Amino acid sequence: MTRKTTPVICDFCAKEIDSIMRYTCQFNQLDTIVKSTKGQFVTCENKADMCHACFVETCKNGFKPNWVKKVKDENTGKWTTEDIEIQERLD
Repeated sequence: MTRKTTPVICDFCAKEIDSIMRYTCQFNQLDTIVKSTKGQFVTCENKADMCHACFVETCKNGFKPNWVKKVKDENTGKWTTEDIEIQERLD
């Protein structure tokens, strides 16, 4: 017997994500009044899920993603950036 899968819900519009494209966001906290301590920052351990429609709306508001492809080297275990052209789908 297989377990029923739990649908992924968009953390921005609260709708079920049923599109092919799905995104995750990681948040960092920035204080505009108190200067941060060098070598420290505040971040979320968990990530927020975002549907394609909310991502497109975010891009319409001025966010321009700078896509890069990360590839893990099996020998060293380090992540490297590959210079390839990634097709944008904003429909």
